[in-house]
Amino acid sequence: ALVRYKDQQLSIINRVQDNYIYFLTNVAQFYVRGGAGTGKTMLAIRKALRVASEGGSVLYLCYNEMLAKRVDNLIKVGSMEVRVAAFFDYFLSL
Repeated sequence: ALVRYKDQQLSIINRVQDNYIYFLTNVAQFYVRGGAGTGKTMLAIRKALRVASEGGSVLYLCYNEMLAKRVDNLIKVGSMEVRVAAFFDYFLSL
């Protein structure tokens, strides 16, 4: 019963995130704030994948390299062209 409850909660969270992504369709930049585990990263990944799937160019910057690697691996599953980098590494490479 607990697993089914968690699956239902996850389904609700996904629908809420889908609504936010739809709302942000024509928004080029946005700011998301929340505590750890609130879905900020997943929301940003979903937005990046949507923009890329529509032919847009996406640069996804993370604060640290470990998160950048995790996001890059998650985005590669979606097989979209999104450049992912750690913030400071990216600017040092310029």
